[in-house]
Amino acid sequence: MPNRVFVGVDIGLTYTGVSYSTLDQDAGPNPQAPATITQWPGLDGFSKKVPTRVCYRAGRYGIRSWGFECPSTFTEAQKQYCVYDCFKLWLEKSQLDIANERLSSQGEEEITLRDVEMWFEDFLVALYEHAKAHIFKALKLVDWDSCEVEFVFGIPVTWRGKDVVKTFRCLVESTGFGKSPNHNVEIDLDEAEAAAVYAAFDPKFNAKALVNENLPVELKSGSILLVCDAGDCATDISILEVSSDERSPSLSLIPKAVSSGKSIGSALIAQEFERLLEKRLQRIRDKHPDMFLPKSSARTILRTQFEKIKTGVGKEDFDSVFSLPKLALQCDHLPKDFNCAEVEVERGRLKINIKDHVLPLFNAQANHVVAFIDEQFKQLQKNMPDAKVLSDGFSHTSLYRETLGLPNTSK
Repeated sequence: MPNRVFVGVDIGLTYTGVSYSTLDQDAGPNPQAPATITQWPGLDGFSKKVPTRVCYRAGRYGIRSWGFECPSTFTEAQKQYCVYDCFKLWLEKSQLDIANERLSSQGEEEITLRDVEMWFEDFLVALYEHAKAHIFKALKLVDWDSCEVEFVFGIPVTWRGKDVVKTFRCLVESTGFGKSPNHNVEIDLDEAEAAAVYAAFDPKFNAKALVNENLPVELKSGSILLVCDAGDCATDISILEVSSDERSPSLSLIPKAVSSGKSIGSALIAQEFERLLEKRLQRIRDKHPDMFLPKSSARTILRTQFEKIKTGVGKEDFDSVFSLPKLALQCDHLPKDFNCAEVEVERGRLKINIKDHVLPLFNAQANHVVAFIDEQFKQLQKNMPDAKVLSDGFSHTSLYRETLGLPNTSK
């Protein structure tokens, strides 16, 4: 039975991941390679992450489902269901105010902070129970409560020093994490620092440099790293120095500057595309007022079709999509024989010009990331001319590598 278990939890805007490792007394001071939970309720296959999503049924207390179990489309019998996602940043009041301004302008009901806290609570309870059951079985534990468990959560860089961190901690600790006297919750690393640790010590990064697959990366005491975590809702950059101690063979990382973060990421691509879809669907409503097109139609198309395209960018099977002149997206509420040339609808499918409407969304975010990296790197080079750059997150895709002018080593 493991002496101590470490559990890392990454709550993302769109997806959440959980990894765990052990530190046995008999295994020496080095922890085993972390394992990642890849089996989730509602998923037949495997996935390293689960959707940060909860589903409720009108008139019923508590969630109906979470993660992969949440429906992407709704049947006639499921009209009373409501799915909530992308709520992570709304835990911060300023971000919630921005979201409510948009909802108000669209004539929709505003969201309260208590709403967001409830979605967080219900998602975290479900996540904790699943992680607990999975780890208990995988590690063949005898008693969960008596085992020492360290839960490590990262936070957005933009939350540093704000009351939202206290709110987040209260939510985490009230949903099962750290409940046992032998369990502890750590919320010290921001997501940029967590990405830096992963990038610096993951074997695939040490084996080959991302900038040139033929150039070895050797991390040693004194090396300076600028690590960019280009994620879904934010892009974070941290600058660290590699340090070593003669008494230990392990390397450690020391922050050289306060982590920086900007609202740049793949989720913003999805948000802009959803707005594009909504405008197109509204034109159909205006021309055909008798046709039923619920407000959820744009979000449904986004979840069921565009998200697969967005997350597939950089994979050979999906890159061919961008060589097509148009995307053809099916709207479940449009009859299969419905055509409207003025709104570019053929046989119930919305035709979206890729060159004019899709690629610009990706390119805009890619250019923002590159400008952010360039800004930070120039500042870094003033005092540290020999720094190396490691990148993680959405920046692994071929689109970002081409924007950076780097070879596509993922192929």
